[in-house]
Amino acid sequence: MLTQADYCSRGTPYTKQRTVFEREFDFSIQGFPKDVEENEGKVSRIANVVQKEKLEKPFDITAIRISSENYLEKSWFGQLEHIVVSGGEAYSGINYPFVGRIYINNDSVYSSTIHHEIKHAKTDELFFSNPEFEERWLVLTVDEQGESLYLGYTGWVLPKVRGVGKLFPRKEIANYEKSGFVSPYAALGFYEDVAETCEEAEAPSDKFAKWLYAEKNETIIAKVSLAQEYGLIPAEFSEYITLRKSFKEKDLLEEKIEVKKEELDDKVGVLLEESAAFLAQHPDSVYEINLRKRRGRLLEKEENYEDAIREYKLGLIAKFKDHDDYPDLLSDIADCHKKVGNAEKVSLYLRAKEKYDQGWKANDVHIAVHGVNDFLRENGGF
Repeated sequence: MLTQADYCSRGTPYTKQRTVFEREFDFSIQGFPKDVEENEGKVSRIANVVQKEKLEKPFDITAIRISSENYLEKSWFGQLEHIVVSGGEAYSGINYPFVGRIYINNDSVYSSTIHHEIKHAKTDELFFSNPEFEERWLVLTVDEQGESLYLGYTGWVLPKVRGVGKLFPRKEIANYEKSGFVSPYAALGFYEDVAETCEEAEAPSDKFAKWLYAEKNETIIAKVSLAQEYGLIPAEFSEYITLRKSFKEKDLLEEKIEVKKEELDDKVGVLLEESAAFLAQHPDSVYEINLRKRRGRLLEKEENYEDAIREYKLGLIAKFKDHDDYPDLLSDIADCHKKVGNAEKVSLYLRAKEKYDQGWKANDVHIAVHGVNDFLRENGGF
């Protein structure tokens, strides 16, 4: 009882960071301060992911709680889990279905985990608004005899139980990709299959370029199409992957010793044209900031610094300020100004980059979501 009283009082303080977070997203972030805002960049990372998910498809939850590793600072359910499960944790995160609360273990607050649990919350909402979604998805998860390919949770959970876990070797599906799963964990059941597929779509990797194009996986393609249709991942995702693939092909072409300048110039021209068409068709895409950075770097390499700076600035004002791209844009603009000899602008954008980095580390939710554009406007950066 004492631990639960402590869990509810000290575990849910109202700090500046949490107040700004709740004002921004209409739900709270909870946990002991040492597990939340006292960790460099942790709240910023959560805010950045939540912002992306909100832009892709709005969702409703009441709280995200960061669970402590300390037994005495866990909920009663977390204490039970700590006692029963070897290592103390059965899952890195959990979304309680239809309750609207997400719990993430303190040592698992990665972008991938946050995306995964939010995808669960969005799937919950589909049960009410579009109940046919599950039926359509399950059609894609059966073998040639019409039997389900899902393994169930038992073979994943029992091996973790203290004392008896060694008696139950973990069950995993052989060649999971061939069976249409993006990971072994996706093969546990419908709920994890959807979340894993959509989580992987949020990762900055080239796996989907392989599954959609290089080594076509028809089942994964169908699942992506379904997820796009219901808004679990952006409708333009597949188009974006095509562009990413084209940019990578340009990079590989550039590495060839015998490549002709005309051939490379043609490839750059096509990339600029195709990415411009994508941005015109999807003006509010969460992928805009990444494409603006890529387009700017193409132009910068051509020594077209004025147009490169313009692209970079358009990236800064994109709706989603991806932490993987936003600080790069500030550095890239500073580099362009340095190449044209504008020391004043170089200093401004380097100061903006420093302000962004400091704000991110200090869990400044406003900076994590909106960047430092207000600072740039006040000082002539736009």
